[in-house]
Amino acid sequence: MLALRNITRLTSRGLFPSSICSPSLRHASVANKHRISNDRFERNPVPYRVANKILTFMKKRAVMADMNTASVNTVNEKEWNSEIQDLKRTLASGHGGEKGFSTRISDIGLDKSLEVADLYVSHNYMEVMFLPRLFDYALHADFSAYPPKTVVHLMYFVYFHGRAPSLLFKKVEDYLSNNLDLLHINDIGLICLGFFRGNVRILSYELLDRISQRLVGELEFVEKNMLINITKVLSHSSFFKFSFFQNFADKILTVSFIETTINPSVLMHIASFYASASVYHKPLTQSLMSAFVRLCTRSDLKVKPRSKDIAQFVKALGMLYHEPVSEKTSYMKLVEAYKRFEQERTYPESLADMMHGLSYLGILPTDMLDMLFHPTKVNLLKAPRRSKELQLRLVSNIVLIECPDYAGFQQAWNVAQEFNAQGWRSFQQEINIRRGFKEIHKSLANMLGVDRVKADYILPHYRSANIELRLDASNHPIKTEDFNYQAPWNVQPRDSKQGTKPSDTQHKIAIELGSIRQFLSTDSLSLDATTLKDLPIANSNQAYHVRLNGHNQTKMRNLNQLGYKVIMLHPHEVDELSDMKEDERQKALCERLHKETGMDVQACQMES
Repeated sequence: MLALRNITRLTSRGLFPSSICSPSLRHASVANKHRISNDRFERNPVPYRVANKILTFMKKRAVMADMNTASVNTVNEKEWNSEIQDLKRTLASGHGGEKGFSTRISDIGLDKSLEVADLYVSHNYMEVMFLPRLFDYALHADFSAYPPKTVVHLMYFVYFHGRAPSLLFKKVEDYLSNNLDLLHINDIGLICLGFFRGNVRILSYELLDRISQRLVGELEFVEKNMLINITKVLSHSSFFKFSFFQNFADKILTVSFIETTINPSVLMHIASFYASASVYHKPLTQSLMSAFVRLCTRSDLKVKPRSKDIAQFVKALGMLYHEPVSEKTSYMKLVEAYKRFEQERTYPESLADMMHGLSYLGILPTDMLDMLFHPTKVNLLKAPRRSKELQLRLVSNIVLIECPDYAGFQQAWNVAQEFNAQGWRSFQQEINIRRGFKEIHKSLANMLGVDRVKADYILPHYRSANIELRLDASNHPIKTEDFNYQAPWNVQPRDSKQGTKPSDTQHKIAIELGSIRQFLSTDSLSLDATTLKDLPIANSNQAYHVRLNGHNQTKMRNLNQLGYKVIMLHPHEVDELSDMKEDERQKALCERLHKETGMDVQACQMES
């Protein structure tokens, strides 16, 4: 019976059908991926305290299976009521509650089985086989014979249990597609809770789009925790529709949603939702920042912020690269609040998240770095259940580049050395997935010489390759075998924004092939006039992609600090170069190199 847990989805559907809409190019590659639920992903049941809190919320809203509705399976109601009363007394007395209910699910039906499950949870009683057998029964039940709230009630127990058969999620998704209009927005939030905790994506783009429209249209009526559940599923399902993010942000600001929020966790989840989609809405982000700082610094807090909330909020704003200079005072207030509320001894991953976000913003408090690089913390963060190796590697290498005077430099160096030695992604895999990389690298090699153009991980902790050139004092390309390499931990502070230092005899050039994924999607109102005027603009679904996200902003900053002149080829330029013929591409690259570096490519070719 439990073998159904190992059945994967039988249907394979694209997330972004071309007949429905034109999603951002940044997410277009997802259209070709078939996604299945992860049956091996199992969680323990949620604590009874949390489960009963949600159960109470459901009872208040009458989101429960209707026991007065005629059951699909005929059961004598008088006898059933007597059994239920006996079960209540048994559970209340603290004795074992199982009276064969797990073997009678097919006889008593879905609604009454849910009633039994309610009693088990409300009395903190665990019957190991009951819920798995209930889910197997629901897999073959006719949902149309039950009211919508029965399905909502069922998904609550999927949330509580943490897992269910894969095909049950598909069945619920199909039910939602046909009956979404019958459900209250908070009912949708409860169903989303089951999907998210079960680690299952909703595959239907049409359904995700309808849910997003309901969220915007009924924002005034949605419970704040239910809003979190819906945004988690939209994010987990990789839903992207720029107009939705714009309308959602505008609606949040219009109905004063943020001003009436007293729980910092809600604001954190909204910021994380936008960061995960790489959408920057400046008015919303400013409002979130102001309200979050206010909630975390008040002395009369109604809801105490968790260190996790502060860390995730800073990480989200770091990825959005929100005002790292003008808002530095606010960020430092959050740093102090984090120290005051921190639980990093119990949850050290929050410290890694906090420093991850701060490193993007160029804020690296030495006392927090000391905590992060302490051997005990490093060992905890390397544990499989936490798996923060990538963050440790990123932050340690950033510190080596940006904080050469840091007193704990040796500890940072030790961490960086340990993780830099690991292979995160093969170079061949990297250049194969980067559009235009092979073509542009080949054209440069044909122009300047194969031995003078290098494709490499200049900064491996960012896990993206660059094309590297070195020029001598006469602006002629140098052979790669003569490159003078400078390890990040030996870097000296730069004194020029052009990326060169007086001690350098070689002018270092890093060519960055931009992709939509490196940029934030934003509207013209969130960009200043200079940005709109001076930078090339790639427009997709009314979204401008001219502003690098925090990860790539930091990469450019680090390259510059290492003495590199960065030539950014924007996504539309990469596309154009990729589609050109070889002679056209060489001519375009020749003009770009001359413009950026003053290099006379034709003269260099003649001399070589």
